[in-house]
Amino acid sequence: MNGFLNIYRTGDTPSYVSYSSLWSSTPDAATNTSTLSIQIVATNSSSQFYVTGTVTTAITITPTNLATGTTKSQTTTLNMSPNSTQTIYTQTFTCNHDVNGECALRYSVGISGAITGTGAGNLTLDTIAVGAYPLLTFASATETGATLNWSTDVPIDYFWYKVGTGNWVANGSVSGKSGSFTLTGLSANTSYSVKIKVRRASNQVQTESAAATFTTYSYPYPITMPNFNIGSTLTVTLYNPLGRSVSVKLQDANGNQMGSQSTSGTYASGYAGASVVTALYGSIPNAKSGTYKIAVTYGGHTETRTGGKYYTVEANCKPELNTPTYRDSSNNTITTQDDQIIVQNKSTPEVTVTGLASKKSATIASVTASIPGQTITLTVSGTSATGTFTPPNSAVNMTCTVTITDSRGYSTSKTVTMTVAAYFEPQVTVTAHRHNNYYSDTDVTVNVEYAQIGNNQIGIGMVARSDNDTISDTLLNGVTSTYSMDNEEEWTIGIAVFDGFGTTVTTVVYLSKGMPIIFFDKDKYSVGINCFPSHDETLEVDGAVMNRNVMTATASTQTSGTSNQQISVAAGETVGDQLTIDSGSVKIGSKLSKVLVSVNVNALSVSAGNHGVTIKKGNTTVAYAYRTMTATPNSESISIAPVLLSVAANDTLSVYVSGYASTEYVSVQFTVEGMA
Repeated sequence: MNGFLNIYRTGDTPSYVSYSSLWSSTPDAATNTSTLSIQIVATNSSSQFYVTGTVTTAITITPTNLATGTTKSQTTTLNMSPNSTQTIYTQTFTCNHDVNGECALRYSVGISGAITGTGAGNLTLDTIAVGAYPLLTFASATETGATLNWSTDVPIDYFWYKVGTGNWVANGSVSGKSGSFTLTGLSANTSYSVKIKVRRASNQVQTESAAATFTTYSYPYPITMPNFNIGSTLTVTLYNPLGRSVSVKLQDANGNQMGSQSTSGTYASGYAGASVVTALYGSIPNAKSGTYKIAVTYGGHTETRTGGKYYTVEANCKPELNTPTYRDSSNNTITTQDDQIIVQNKSTPEVTVTGLASKKSATIASVTASIPGQTITLTVSGTSATGTFTPPNSAVNMTCTVTITDSRGYSTSKTVTMTVAAYFEPQVTVTAHRHNNYYSDTDVTVNVEYAQIGNNQIGIGMVARSDNDTISDTLLNGVTSTYSMDNEEEWTIGIAVFDGFGTTVTTVVYLSKGMPIIFFDKDKYSVGINCFPSHDETLEVDGAVMNRNVMTATASTQTSGTSNQQISVAAGETVGDQLTIDSGSVKIGSKLSKVLVSVNVNALSVSAGNHGVTIKKGNTTVAYAYRTMTATPNSESISIAPVLLSVAANDTLSVYVSGYASTEYVSVQFTVEGMA
């Protein structure tokens, strides 16, 4: 649409100057506005005059229903030659149409400066076909539906809706400027975007709304599912914002129902009844805990979540047993006459326990029994169990502990004290002596120590054999029996001792030919003790030749004044080959085990004080003597009487003196005597 504005010269504007104007409008239905463009041109119709200077043009556009409008000005420098034109104003205005698409305006023009002018009038722009302005808002939702409210600025007669990128769906005829509609068949916990399209009743123009967004509710489901002990109250919090009446089922890990609660609130509490407790225990017969699930059902839809742990209560689950009993299952009871006495290393203890019972759906996994050093697994039969230990080594009463363990690993123990009798094998001592160590009459004595348990008795048997004879007999403990055993023969005497527990101990002694205690052999000029001498001019004991070894070692020396001075001796009179001198000491040979030692020390012009003499074996003092002198005499003597020593090969025996000044003289006689 276009047209002209009415503009007139004013003031001193020459008559050859005139104004022309052109306006045009472009409508925009989307914004219900029009763009108004205005151009003013000045014309110099003179054929000889120039028009110059500065001109300012101002135009005000005002809607007819408003008091004020919008003014835009433009200043232009004129430079018009004769018979020419110059544009002095070009501007655009944005004009708002009313709800009916109509736009009526007033305008006023003012030109000032080198030339002047004025103008005013009214403009009516083309009417824009506008629709209603729809506003869509979310009202409420459920799990599968939603309600939305709509309103418009003008009445409508029809509207459509579209969910997401789907097709437009006709909702039908309406009348008015507001209303609501409900969507169904939606998915739970899903976000949606919805638009509406409305048709304006007055002109049938259709317009769309901005999108309204919302999210449907989830079906009720469990939120917190804590760990709990079986038998304690379990409280499960729920997502249930709409207050649905739901069934809340407690399930085991495999989905088996163990309990159920109904609620329309945001939690379910309970699950501690007897039937639930039984089901919970029954779901984990071989474990101490399990993982549970919660299933929440509403309107045919179930939401299941895996929860925490449920735990068995040990105090309620521990298996049971009676106090165990025991007995000796061996034949020892014939001797002990009491199956409650366990004989060390002999009895076979049998333990029995009754009243075995597992609890809370568990089963019996094992029954064990233990005594010191042994643990056995009992054989279970129904509600009892029995097992046998090997003979125990304990010599004191034992505690037997019986433990029942169920399939969950819970256990209960009870004890019984076993009475133990200390047992030892018969200890046998046998002596066999010929009368006067020579005659055939021989005394045989057997002494036996044995375990005094119950009716335990012993028996003693003897078999004596020589090359030409055998003697058999039964002996009594501690009683000497006399037998004739040819003194010209050697005899082997075997003794067998047995007790009531089946133990047999055997021992053998040997009886030599008859022998006088001492025998003088006048042909060999020898003497035999408990033997006949086999060498000339010897003393023989039990067949061994006894040689006398004697050494008298001497020394005469000046003392050094040291506190413990060894006196180096030299060999004097010597008999035998088992005593030698080594570095001033007497050295022992390999055939000597006992020696007699003695020493005598003489000193001249000794000083007052304590004077001593010591005999050492190696570095060990074996004999010591001392003497205290209060004045200086001319001489003194200190002696050590004969002392019997145990010695071994290569031992050394030395003499030490102490307390003597360096100017004194001592004389030592050291005697060592032994038999080899």
